[in-house]
Amino acid sequence: MWYQSRPYIYARALFEMLGSEIGWHEATSTLWVTRADGLGLKYRVGRAFVVPYAPRDDGSAGWTVGERRPIPNAPILWGGEMMISARAAQDGLDAALKWERGSRRLQVTVHAAP
Repeated sequence: MWYQSRPYIYARALFEMLGSEIGWHEATSTLWVTRADGLGLKYRVGRAFVVPYAPRDDGSAGWTVGERRPIPNAPILWGGEMMISARAAQDGLDAALKWERGSRRLQVTVHAAP
């Protein structure tokens, strides 16, 4: 979907397809994404930043929360689903995006962890 001249994609579908676990907090319109490597990202509707989080180093319960990182465009709600700009997805996933003009497809390539 295009919104304000930018491609937006369904966040849940993208992250689940890539093996991430998803959590949704209705009261704050916040999507929690925990990647397969254990690192996570928190996206909030209307906020142009993402907050990284990770399990605590000492193995205790809970999370260590990082500093806000700006993203180019704030997530939006569309038909009850969170949508994020392709660029925000790229930044959050450490991925490369390629727009295929002829087929009108967005190709996402996620970089492997070192």
